[in-house]
Amino acid sequence: MSGNSLLTGPESIRSNQNGQLTKDQYSSLRGKYSSLPGGVTLVIMAGLLLLAYFLAGKILAQSTPLAIIALVMVILGTFAVTAVLGSLLANLRMPKISIEQVRGQVTWNNNRYTAVAGGRTLEPITDGFNLQPGDYIFYLQRGTKYLLAIQPAAAAGGAASPPMDLNSLKALVDQPLDFDPRLEPDKAAQHMAQLKQAFENLDPSITSGIDRQEAADLIHHMTGQIQSMVKGQSLSDLAQLGRQIEAASRPKLDSSGLIQLTSALDQVGVRNASTLMANQAGKQSLDQRASLLKQVASNLFWSAVVGIAWLVFSYMLFIRSDWKGLLAVSAFLALVFIAILASVRAEIFDLIGGSVQIEEGPVNKYSRSSQSGHSSHISYYYQINQYSLSVSPHAYDAMIEGNYRVYLLPNTKQLVNIDPLPG
Repeated sequence: MSGNSLLTGPESIRSNQNGQLTKDQYSSLRGKYSSLPGGVTLVIMAGLLLLAYFLAGKILAQSTPLAIIALVMVILGTFAVTAVLGSLLANLRMPKISIEQVRGQVTWNNNRYTAVAGGRTLEPITDGFNLQPGDYIFYLQRGTKYLLAIQPAAAAGGAASPPMDLNSLKALVDQPLDFDPRLEPDKAAQHMAQLKQAFENLDPSITSGIDRQEAADLIHHMTGQIQSMVKGQSLSDLAQLGRQIEAASRPKLDSSGLIQLTSALDQVGVRNASTLMANQAGKQSLDQRASLLKQVASNLFWSAVVGIAWLVFSYMLFIRSDWKGLLAVSAFLALVFIAILASVRAEIFDLIGGSVQIEEGPVNKYSRSSQSGHSSHISYYYQINQYSLSVSPHAYDAMIEGNYRVYLLPNTKQLVNIDPLPG
């Protein structure tokens, strides 16, 4: 079960509202209480190594294979001892189950979204916690910071959505498609999201009571629907469909969530409220034009440096009559000079025009890893329509996929502002 499914799943919320834990929640919470500091593990390993040395040090010193076997046994013994100690510690520390409900927010803090309630930063009982900002009801192990489940505040006072029965699931799976998935991918994404949520909200008693033939028929119909929606799609179309399904599965941001998202984008520097009015009018602000002028001046400076370097090297190679070296240096510096001038040309056009290009619609994000020798580099991007816009890692984390109005420079396609749209 994914981190978000464990925290937001209807089964988790229903159980916590009744003062109970699900099996997955109990297992995760027990794992929290059984964790040992890394230093304890090192001490145990060191103790076992000393024990092996005192008991059989001379024998091990004379036989490399036996020494290797002893080392493996020490490592396995360390895992066994830490497991036993962790279990004992969990039995001692695991309190009586008592669940409390508190109001709080998921907000941007220290360059990540965190759950906060009553001035406390809460710790989810599972890894992979990735929630949208907004107001929530948090279900906690009473008196601790451990977050068991969350529910949007808009649903406060109400029960979690009822589990889906078998007949409702069959009706959804048997429902004929009244659209062409290739022509209307948004409807395909909505339907796939419905199926995903239906299976996540399936009544647990169904899985034990359904007979083999019913299960086979259900899987057959489900497979047929999925095949009809992916048939004829390219890999890029399927990747886009996957992102749309994920977006359709997420709840809409509430007003508090939209405020928190806007604040996060401000803090990471991709949104600038002071320049937004000018950008909305299709123009660059004075600050943005000043920043662009600095970029142009910097590139012109480096163009001059390349030109001076060419003159110096050309003179040195000319007086030595090194014609091959002169040709190689000239070719290399010419390529660098052309690349810089191409960038400067686009920036100059953006500076002279003084306008911004406005794109509106769903924005997705993705990362791309590249390898250079022994080091690797990860690049982060926002994607809207056909444009991929490079952003910082923090800007990548702060952005929640959804609908935005994005402002670009027309020629360099540089992101200068972004504004989330409600809904």
